[in-house]
Amino acid sequence: MVAAALILTAIVSFLVVWEYYGPSGHTPTGICGAGTEVNISSTKYCALNVTADSEILVEGGYTRLKQPISYMGVNFATSCGNGERCGDIGCPPFTNNTCVVMSLGAINLNMAFSDGTNETVNAEIGDTWPLKLSQHSNPRSGFEMLGPYNSPKLFLLVQEPSEVLYNVTFQQDGVCSPEVWVGTWSVAVGNQTKVQPEGTPLPLDDYNWASTENQSLSAITFALPDGSYLYQVHPTSGFTPDSGVVNVAGGDVVIHISAIFYCTTTTAATP
Repeated sequence: MVAAALILTAIVSFLVVWEYYGPSGHTPTGICGAGTEVNISSTKYCALNVTADSEILVEGGYTRLKQPISYMGVNFATSCGNGERCGDIGCPPFTNNTCVVMSLGAINLNMAFSDGTNETVNAEIGDTWPLKLSQHSNPRSGFEMLGPYNSPKLFLLVQEPSEVLYNVTFQQDGVCSPEVWVGTWSVAVGNQTKVQPEGTPLPLDDYNWASTENQSLSAITFALPDGSYLYQVHPTSGFTPDSGVVNVAGGDVVIHISAIFYCTTTTAATP
């Protein structure tokens, strides 16, 4: 009976460990690159296991990344500052030549996003493993620790990019009679720029442009996931508005812009 009980205990222990590390938690997916997919509060995140690139629960319980790590467009680095630990833990200098400083039983990570935003999330390591996410959205990111206390794993989290793309069309409104449009123009949305006619060299001259009667050149369309995007139209002297924010929320969007022309009417002389 004792032997049977020990075998049963071993089986239960195996199942608990498999639940922690098995496919019910982190599922491989091509979207996440070297990471896996994990569902947190009904939202899908990409999780990158950085345990091998971290020092976990050392010198009193602090945890840090050995060096900055970039994943899914977010740059993660242990928060830096001034303090007595800089000379003790042998941390490598970062680009600003500062050292990592950690309090006991804590983890602090700074996240630099592609829109220029920086945010730090931190947590005390206590009876339960921490899960911390940023206030920044699109994407939201953070970290999670999992596993037994004597060998935990550290995962960096980045909200999974949407697979659904929507058409965002910038449409010139024709002016004058007959209708005309700005003949050569471009729109930049985030890090994407498109131009009409296609293949026109960039950047455009903001103060030297002409009209066209070719309506097929009056629209520029992007395919974008949900989110808020800054846009800029060129030539800036040719349109109103020439910049702004476009919000994509589950559907196609059309932004109407007006060309700035001074229309004149010519009347033929009566013989």
